[in-house]
Amino acid sequence: MSEQPIRGPKEPLTSPEPGEGPQPPNLDDGDERPIDLDDFPGDAPAEGGEGS
Repeated sequence: MSEQPIRGPKEPLTSPEPGEGPQPPNLDDGDERPIDLDDFPGDAPAEGGEGS
């Protein structure tokens, strides 16, 4: 319960500094999404199961 209040002030401090915080603020923009297998269908062996 003590972690919640501590995270509050840390979030806004990292928001203005993109790439500085542990959580990429770009994710909120929707421009830079996390590396998903859907992004690389040809490089994703899990989709075709060829690499397995």
